[in-house]
Amino acid sequence: MGMYLYFFPRNRVQVFCLLFIFPMWLEIRALWVIGFSFVLDLLYARNQTRFGVEGGIGHLAHTGGFGAGVILAIAYSALDLVRNYGDTLRDLLSGPNEP
Repeated sequence: MGMYLYFFPRNRVQVFCLLFIFPMWLEIRALWVIGFSFVLDLLYARNQTRFGVEGGIGHLAHTGGFGAGVILAIAYSALDLVRNYGDTLRDLLSGPNEP
């Protein structure tokens, strides 16, 4: 997820949502979907540790994998191992480049 977020932050992802009893499909930017998923994993891991629930290692594994993916994406981009078309998360956060 970390690499996908780094290289394709503006892509739209289809998400299934169940609003009360009405199922629907929404198209949301990858930045929001993956960011929400990352925050939920952090909160679940924190709450499981805080309340003494054992077996919550999966949430920490997801957050670690996310961080590793972002670090690898930055490294691949810096070493020019991956073609970059200027639409990465770094470009999105830094704003438009002006001469």
